[in-house]
Amino acid sequence: MDTSIRYKELKNAILHLRRDLLPKRFRGSGHYEREDMTKTRAYRVLVHAEIEAYMEDRSRDTALAAVSAWKDKNQVSKTLLALIAFSGRTMEKPPDSMSPEQPSQVAQWDEKVKLTKRIDLAMNDFYFVLNSNNGIKEENLVRLLLPIGVDCDELDTVLVADLNSYGVSRGLVAHQRFESYRTTEQLDPKEELKKVMSLVKSMASIDRVFEQLLVGL
Repeated sequence: MDTSIRYKELKNAILHLRRDLLPKRFRGSGHYEREDMTKTRAYRVLVHAEIEAYMEDRSRDTALAAVSAWKDKNQVSKTLLALIAFSGRTMEKPPDSMSPEQPSQVAQWDEKVKLTKRIDLAMNDFYFVLNSNNGIKEENLVRLLLPIGVDCDELDTVLVADLNSYGVSRGLVAHQRFESYRTTEQLDPKEELKKVMSLVKSMASIDRVFEQLLVGL
């Protein structure tokens, strides 16, 4: 299965960041100027942002495709079931009547009796998850991927660990003063690039998981 257009866009964005921020030639000694260290620090933060945006975009698009398939074709998919199952909403039993018994119940009655309304509410809940997401660590992946139907055993455990590690490393440079960080870790642009290239290459496996969920929608 080919990788998606969105995955190719991610790879292209990472390539541009490499050209803009990392040295054209790496030094064998591993010693770089302060400007190179600053740019490498920015590279890590911006690469993280690109990966985070990719995960959010693909999760959102998968969920929307499933909801659209339901509304347009009455098609039930794994993603649609997962959206409802992981929405966090109480699965109430049907009421005793088709119409509200009290005027005060009118506003919420569709939520009680109409399946499409419940699906819309579940999608709204997922929008909140997407909009409040801030990272690519395991806790972020769980919130983004389970509600669209990704099973934990479908994910490459090494990739999950690597994404988690990169999320932690991004935090080290994003939430510390430069002078403080400079004394605790010397970034090597060559090693930083190697790490990112390996990570993005491994993400092809998760891209295939997204693509599989979209088959037939």
